[in-house]
Amino acid sequence: MSLYNYDWSTKLQEPEVATMTKVTRGKQMDNLLYDLLTTVSPHGKEKLISDIILEALAKGTKKKKGYKAHIDVKGNLIVKVGDYKKSKVMFSSHMDTVQSRVPVDKTDLRITDEGYVYASYDKDVHEYVYKDKVMTKNEIADLTEDKGFKFQNYILMGKGKTKSVYGSDNDFDDWVKTDISVTSRTSVKPVSSVLGADDKLGCYIMCRLIMNGTDGLYVFHTGEECGGIGSSHISEQTPEVVKGMNYCIAFDRYEYGHIITHQAGGRCCSDAFANSLAAKLNPLLPPKQQMAPNTGGSFTDSANYTKLIAECTNVSVSYKNQHSSREHFDLIWFRDVLIPALLKITWDDLPVVRDPKEEVSPFRRSGYYGARQGSFFKAHSSNKSTRSLVSAGSSLSSSERMNQSTIDKCNHLLDDKFYGYDPEEGLPEHMSDKQKADFVKYTIVKDNLTMQQIAELIVEAEKETTKRVELDSYGLGSPYHSGYWEY
Repeated sequence: MSLYNYDWSTKLQEPEVATMTKVTRGKQMDNLLYDLLTTVSPHGKEKLISDIILEALAKGTKKKKGYKAHIDVKGNLIVKVGDYKKSKVMFSSHMDTVQSRVPVDKTDLRITDEGYVYASYDKDVHEYVYKDKVMTKNEIADLTEDKGFKFQNYILMGKGKTKSVYGSDNDFDDWVKTDISVTSRTSVKPVSSVLGADDKLGCYIMCRLIMNGTDGLYVFHTGEECGGIGSSHISEQTPEVVKGMNYCIAFDRYEYGHIITHQAGGRCCSDAFANSLAAKLNPLLPPKQQMAPNTGGSFTDSANYTKLIAECTNVSVSYKNQHSSREHFDLIWFRDVLIPALLKITWDDLPVVRDPKEEVSPFRRSGYYGARQGSFFKAHSSNKSTRSLVSAGSSLSSSERMNQSTIDKCNHLLDDKFYGYDPEEGLPEHMSDKQKADFVKYTIVKDNLTMQQIAELIVEAEKETTKRVELDSYGLGSPYHSGYWEY
């Protein structure tokens, strides 16, 4: 049961940002971090961020070290601090975000009592009122059913501000009017938005390291969310920029404890390097938030340097639910734990083990469906286990990079939250045709199926459908795990 066209795939509630404390610049958060996070910067608007960074560096960098900065033809901001050629350390972040659909240039920041930061903006929203209570569309559908109306779908229709609830068991017509009516109104309220902590947090970390006088080559990249445009330009057209670097350390990983050893299906740094970096950081971190090597990397700019630089990694900076309006990060851990730890350690004495000239081979991990006996996906688990179109460091076209980045970036959002379609289980009857189509579509995206595998999926589904029809004819059909479809 649902309101017609309700997005069934939404499994997590939008954060109630109106109930959170509004962040004041310079109070709960320093000016630089606030300015970075509140500035909307999809690809093409990275200059907004580079301007903020350059202004902050000019005011806050230690004079004894100093720095040299320039912007290349792709908009990458390249900063050289101290004896960076001797340190052989490159730090990486990206200035673009996925905020292209945010209809404002600046967002507000909201913080929970626990210290988690979200983004919001004021928006004209439509509300539905029933007996002086504002109700969601789902709540209206629930109310209608509680009143004794039992339909598959519900929809609001009517002229003016009064809307009547109609129900139907048909996906597209045959609507029946109920005796439930609501009043519609428009009001201004703060709504959640993409925060852009991916990767403004990385930009901020690098600014703090520069201000601290930490020797190194710092590259604030453009177009990472569009397939690594800025980093691919450097790696392919101007590799001399990173010549002599032993390490490329990106600050663009979600959660707390990851030091990435594999990106986009291939090894990007040695275990010895990752373990050594973890050993430096962990004495400075809480016991329950220790760093450790992690093989589950998708893609960030450091992956484009694996053929040029021996040890390329990506380090957790605490953001979660990136690329969505539920994106947030842990300000207290980020500000009071991670930043001080990063400022204290040395970087140029980490081991260098991996040979960048070696061919990057795909890293394989067991897929979820590979463990399912008799499943269609068991036969294809070897393909899905790579979770990637190509290995890290491969030569890709711009469109291929964009596709890979998009797929890799969404995989972790779908993993453990999306139980995909299996022909053996069939499709639940309560879904509309559109919902069923979306369900199959997201399964294909999640598992990165080839055209051949999609075709085989259809053939397998046809076989299973025929089998179910035959069983039903003998009264032997089953609901095929009816509880399986709860989200």
